[in-house]
Amino acid sequence: MLMKSMSFSTYGRLTVRNREFPTRTTGINKLWYINEGEALCKIGTKEIRLQKGHLYLIPQNLNVTLSTDFVDHSYFDFFSTPTIIMKEIIDVDLSEYPIIAAAFNVLNRIVEKYSISITKRDSYYDLVRSYLNNLLFLINDAFGIPTITDDVVNSALEYIHKHYFMKISVDELAKKYHLEEGTFIRRFKRYTNTTPYKYLKTLRVNIAMSLMDENTYTLATIAEMVGYSDAATLSHAITKCFHK
Repeated sequence: MLMKSMSFSTYGRLTVRNREFPTRTTGINKLWYINEGEALCKIGTKEIRLQKGHLYLIPQNLNVTLSTDFVDHSYFDFFSTPTIIMKEIIDVDLSEYPIIAAAFNVLNRIVEKYSISITKRDSYYDLVRSYLNNLLFLINDAFGIPTITDDVVNSALEYIHKHYFMKISVDELAKKYHLEEGTFIRRFKRYTNTTPYKYLKTLRVNIAMSLMDENTYTLATIAEMVGYSDAATLSHAITKCFHK
């Protein structure tokens, strides 16, 4: 599977200690590799232990809670079309898949050596995107990665990801694809389990949270980057998203 389009919110290597946190993945697929330690991943009532030496693909349609005493992990937060949509996490034990391991090790070394900040769109952006695309192709060959088959929904999602920081109305999106607004919303929700409006709001919050983790920008700057008028409005959106 070669992705038609791919973009990142952020990626790198991070150590987390004594933390439990909900991960709202709407709009953002997560690829995690556990370098050291472990973490517990909860999806509803189901629990998965994320182990050292394993690579995990968490699709953008699953909301999970992660908890850990200590975990050192490499991570890639990305969006792609066709859009990945799965019922569970893909767990790749790299010791059992040497070709996937070789592809990932190259990608991981680039991240570790150059400490890339994807928001800066530096010279390694396209390189990492190319390697990640190849890695997903190999994972799909071994496990199968289900994706959305509706071209209109895929196109709408891609448009939202390219313009999330701008004013986007559902009515304008529906007209873009020559559909009645109600028909467009139903078609969108059939695959994403949410409305276009809620998807956009949650995507903005998720990208903002990723940028906050980088400790590079002020909250006011991040608010502007993701389409909010000011820091207070963004803070309210984050609180509403994570405590509803």
